[in-house]
Amino acid sequence: MVIHMHDTAVDREKLKLIYNGVTRIQEGMYVGLGLGVMYGIASLVVNFLGLTSVSLMVRGYGILQVAEVAVGVPVLYHYMYRGFNEFVKADKARYGIGMLSIKVLLLISPLLLAEGLYLALAKASLIAFLLFRIIDGIIALVLYVLVLIALYRLGSEFNADRLKIGVIITIVTVFILISPNVIAAIIGIVGIVLMLMGLGDVKRTIENRLGISG
Repeated sequence: MVIHMHDTAVDREKLKLIYNGVTRIQEGMYVGLGLGVMYGIASLVVNFLGLTSVSLMVRGYGILQVAEVAVGVPVLYHYMYRGFNEFVKADKARYGIGMLSIKVLLLISPLLLAEGLYLALAKASLIAFLLFRIIDGIIALVLYVLVLIALYRLGSEFNADRLKIGVIITIVTVFILISPNVIAAIIGIVGIVLMLMGLGDVKRTIENRLGISG
């Protein structure tokens, strides 16, 4: 159900909750972009290691995964979990799907950490490494799409077209990137930029409804 302009305490409280959630998630996406760039550069280095030694590449990815969990989980909790927690307080039926995804990712993070340690410290075979990558990729794909669906619903509720288009582009790109290619990566960046702009549109809409300055 779309939020209409009602001068009631309940509606204002709901708008404030969504506003706080959007602000936190938007900040988290900026942080995630920075971390993603660093991870991408590190992955390229690890891939080059694979040209000389598969074992070094596997261990390198293990170390990367340990670092990703160690840094990513606090970021995920601070920005995405707390942001979606605000959304759920405002409208659980609409945004609960996003919170479910974040909770599952937080719950399986110890397993991802253990997997990274195994790859980094044990002599894991290339087959085991590839199997882990496929399983992790499928899980990440499902969870990421659930979050994007919740953000699309946010765009629909507040008529933020740029947010909806950004979500659609990003979902399409996620599936294309199953087979890595540069063009899909560039399109994906466009999708993320549109989502960030769309989140800003939602914030401005809420500011107008509440009569507050940005």
